[in-house]
Amino acid sequence: MKKAKPWFWVLLIALAVLPAASPAQTAFVSDEFEITLRTGPAGDRKIIALIKSASPLEIREKGDEWSLVRTPDGKEGWVLNRYVTTRPPSARVLG
Repeated sequence: MKKAKPWFWVLLIALAVLPAASPAQTAFVSDEFEITLRTGPAGDRKIIALIKSASPLEIREKGDEWSLVRTPDGKEGWVLNRYVTTRPPSARVLG
């Protein structure tokens, strides 16, 4: 009878000790976030409020990067245009 090679035993022990690889889990970027309502059109201005995604806003003035808006509860401030759209978000459409 042939004697087993040492590397065989190392491989056998390694396979027994190492956990089986689990399949990768799929994740998604959340569409639930908040944007800042600021006192002026700059990132260093004071934050007045946090506005949740899908919240309606009245646009009072639109600039190149920032818009002056009013919230349903009457707060006025500036938000970055890249976070504002005139199309209703999917959360509102799908309800």
